[in-house]
Amino acid sequence: MKLNKKIKINILEFFQTGNFYRLILGKTKEWVLNNFPDPNYIGIGETLESAAIWRYGNLELHFDQQELFLIYSDYIEDLSGGKFLELDPWILGKTGDFSLERIMREFNTLRMDYTILSKLNYDMIELTITESQVKLTFHPEDDENDTDPNQFKLGSFSLMGS
Repeated sequence: MKLNKKIKINILEFFQTGNFYRLILGKTKEWVLNNFPDPNYIGIGETLESAAIWRYGNLELHFDQQELFLIYSDYIEDLSGGKFLELDPWILGKTGDFSLERIMREFNTLRMDYTILSKLNYDMIELTITESQVKLTFHPEDDENDTDPNQFKLGSFSLMGS
């Protein structure tokens, strides 16, 4: 769909509620094409209709067959919505501390409920926001601190269907 102005996406609102404009997991590609801008790039497929990944800057929509099943980004420090999405990146728009400790502190200040799943044997910690089911994945900043959760840094965020 061609738009006259960019769609505004608030990352904090997405984290809190799972609201990513009007996109809902399970919607078809056809629905997305009629209600959301065309992507800047496609991946894993040669045409818009066959592509499994649609990219808006470095935000990705992933499709299984024809249904949206994942909203994802692993570009934390330079998050971009591309030509058609105007992002309010919340604290992700600021360079600096993306540590597990800081993100938890921010969520606690906002009184957001979340759970933590430690997968240290995979060098990762997942923080899942209770209301939205958005997952934030953290990895160690370096190999020497791979068991100290205070040294883990945000690497990606996602909302995935079941």
